Amino acid sequence: MFFSLQPLAAWGLIIGSMAIIGVPLFPVFLSKLNILTQLANYSLPVLFVILVCFLIVAAAFASILIRTIPQTSDTKHEPYLVPVSMKLPIMILFVGIVLLGVYFPGGLHNTLTGIVNSLGF
Repeated sequence: MFFSLQPLAAWGLIIGSMAIIGVPLFPVFLSKLNILTQLANYSLPVLFVILVCFLIVAAAFASILIRTIPQTSDTKHEPYLVPVSMKLPIMILFVGIVLLGVYFPGGLHNTLTGIVNSLGF
């Protein structure tokens, strides 16, 4: 039902959730991949436990996603018409998140590396 009333907001929740759990093509995926490769060098059993935990999180996400898919309903609700001024920022953020997952600009990389180094990590 949520998809039929607010499709852009529904996709925002789905894409935001995918970005947070670290699905490929999102920026968080690379940091999780680096952590997992270092963990594989340290301990394979711990890596296996972490991967099982990731599988549980992905299954929970799939369960929530299945529950939000529109069901046939006897009652009809009128979708709320959202102006373009409210849709545009969400779409810009979608594109920005995916672009940062595919291409990470060198200047931003240098800035973030400088911040991490100044923090002492």
